[in-house]
Amino acid sequence: MAIFVYTAHDLVGDVVESDEMQPQWFLEAAVPYASCHPEAPLWWPAMLGGERFVARFVFDDADGIEHDIQRADDAQLAGLLALAQP
Repeated sequence: MAIFVYTAHDLVGDVVESDEMQPQWFLEAAVPYASCHPEAPLWWPAMLGGERFVARFVFDDADGIEHDIQRADDAQLAGLLALAQP
């Protein structure tokens, strides 16, 4: 499964609850990682720090996570986006 994560800054408007989520705001230092998916503490700090990266996660049946996170440049990201196009 490939997942693309986008961030936005300087948003205007109201955040709206949906069937899938109840949005909440947290200070960066207070992100409740214990309530998140198990891989979140591995990649969220890079995302919150503004890094552009490619990550690979392999989950086993015991909730173990093998992972690799690397900085990505424009060419790498463009190649991945091209692969994701139908």
